[in-house]
Amino acid sequence: MYSVIYALLKLYVPLSLGLIYGLTVKPDERESKVISSIVINILFPFLLFASIYGQALGQGSLLTLTAVASVVVTAFVFYLATKKPEYTLVAMKPNAGYLPIPIAYSVWGAEGVTYVAFYMLGSVTTSNVLAPLLIREPLKKSLRRLMKFPPLYAILAALLATAFSLQIPEDAVRLASEVGEAAPILAILLLGIDFSREMKFNPKDLSIYFSRVAISLTLTAIVATVYRISSVPLYVLLLEALSSPAISNVALANELGMDAKEVARIVMGLTIFVSIVVLPVLLTVLQVIS
Repeated sequence: MYSVIYALLKLYVPLSLGLIYGLTVKPDERESKVISSIVINILFPFLLFASIYGQALGQGSLLTLTAVASVVVTAFVFYLATKKPEYTLVAMKPNAGYLPIPIAYSVWGAEGVTYVAFYMLGSVTTSNVLAPLLIREPLKKSLRRLMKFPPLYAILAALLATAFSLQIPEDAVRLASEVGEAAPILAILLLGIDFSREMKFNPKDLSIYFSRVAISLTLTAIVATVYRISSVPLYVLLLEALSSPAISNVALANELGMDAKEVARIVMGLTIFVSIVVLPVLLTVLQVIS
């Protein structure tokens, strides 16, 4: 049980510190965006590369395919059922990395981050390609946006370096890992600051969350049963299936001309719900079954 308590402390201590800092200091939103950009575009790529490089692919490709299937099926179901691009966006584009990476790193170390990276590869790529189609934006524009996402380059670079047996100095990999280790705590601190700006939660939004979770868990159960996935790969699939919507949905909705305020409300409300209610339950259950 110690590992669960420790993992929750690593989540809630920086989350609380970020919340207190946000409520007392009230930092400018632009400052948070700069730090968030550093986390996503600099620190995460280092952590992802160091975690993946030299690792056997194992069942990683299955997580990528599961992520692709989850995004596609969720987008199809929500678009037909709601006809609202905002609901479809927040449902099909989960927080595949920003929240799962700190949790996976705290509980399962570099191995957990490796499998999160494989899931991100499928989820981030597919959701960014499909999102503009919700408003019939040209595919070329969405691909251009995807090309500006450094974590994907880090994942692909690590996979290629491993596949071609490129010998990277051990000190360089260790340095990349140490630089990247700053990302998880900083990401959670920023999440706390974000909570301080938007504390509203609408219970009606839970229908969006649980509908997406039902789809993701069904696909996870099918893949895990057919391919006998267990241990850390399975735990990461469950973590991803229960994740909240991606925070980047707000910026994407604004860029695509959707109702960004509604998207922001749903994203932050569900992120609070997942962080406070879902994650403790999930980590405790995983501790019991493992």
